[in-house]
Amino acid sequence: PDPVSGAAITPVVVTLTDTLALTSQAAAATSNTATYTFQTDVALAIGTTLEIVMPNFAGTATVAVRSCANGGNIPTFTVANTGTGATYKVTLTTATAAIVVTTDCAVTIGALTNPPVANIGAPAYTVAVTDKPGTVVGTQAATVPDTVSGASINIAITGGTTQTIEKGAA
Repeated sequence: PDPVSGAAITPVVVTLTDTLALTSQAAAATSNTATYTFQTDVALAIGTTLEIVMPNFAGTATVAVRSCANGGNIPTFTVANTGTGATYKVTLTTATAAIVVTTDCAVTIGALTNPPVANIGAPAYTVAVTDKPGTVVGTQAATVPDTVSGASINIAITGGTTQTIEKGAA
């Protein structure tokens, strides 16, 4: 609450326009990279977290900025991953620069292992935003990225003397 008036402080709603794509859509592919591209409708302070739920993925994620003009202040991000199976998530945190409004930022999340054959299809990806944790300026509840084309797990290649290609739901 506001210490002067006692009124509740309501955080601003953050709305991202975002996409998620994978370099490999093969089930159980290792050393895979996801590219997460986003644009925000409000400035995001240093320390803002973007929590991306990636069900049934695995790996100790890495992150690199692919592109983000950001008014000349290219940001860096830290990365953490938690959970396993259906609760696996990657959390990106802005580290060196705030993200300005309407800037297209693309980050690559590496060292991922795709879901196994048992989970072929479109994972239920969600992204939640907390702008500057501790002094929450704005939030976005967990929502599905606007575009997830190129992020379905839809093929599996199994080895042996004969190669078999299985196609799942697209």
